[in-house]
Amino acid sequence: AQEVSTLSSLDHVNACPLLGTAQDERYSYVVTDLYEGGELFDRLIERGMQSEADAAVIVRQLLSLLKYCHGRGTMHRDLKPENILLRQPPSFRGTHEEELAIVVVDFGIATRFNRSQPLTERCGSAHYMAPEVIAQSYNSPSELWSVGVILYILLCGSMPFRGASTSAIYSRIRSHDVSTAGAVWDEVSPEALDLLHTLLQPNPLARPSAEQALE
Repeated sequence: AQEVSTLSSLDHVNACPLLGTAQDERYSYVVTDLYEGGELFDRLIERGMQSEADAAVIVRQLLSLLKYCHGRGTMHRDLKPENILLRQPPSFRGTHEEELAIVVVDFGIATRFNRSQPLTERCGSAHYMAPEVIAQSYNSPSELWSVGVILYILLCGSMPFRGASTSAIYSRIRSHDVSTAGAVWDEVSPEALDLLHTLLQPNPLARPSAEQALE
């Protein structure tokens, strides 16, 4: 019920609009548009790093979604490329923004939040967790960290925090062991690097809100 309520309030942003619902004795069904572009994750596997212009189009949409959700007291809690679909098939030709139009899916662990009451449930995907999620005391700034991880992947084609196990990944995140050195980063603009480091700020209170990041 919470997920259906969330979906029905997101018709005009980058989340699945709710077209209808149905229910039988065992299940509730949510009907949304058909998106034929596949997962952003698959696009990244196929192409590796994206151009900075592509990254800007995608991240701007993610931040717009978070601005909308956070403004209404809702967190997605599992932002990652696997939960981002491209609206149009690869064969589609249009403007840059139309070709890279995305939709965020899987609000299964979305929740309401109160800025004065930290959440304590560790959930989401390890590579995209903010340090405070690992510490089990977090709020909406944790999702700006997740956007920072996605931006990193878009710009260089690899994960910022890698490890052979979940605990190793957590250790890298806690120590903020992230590198932007090397030839690939020499091509990234100072503005993009500034946004990246601001989003991947270990102190959640020093991270921008979605609205500030959009600016």
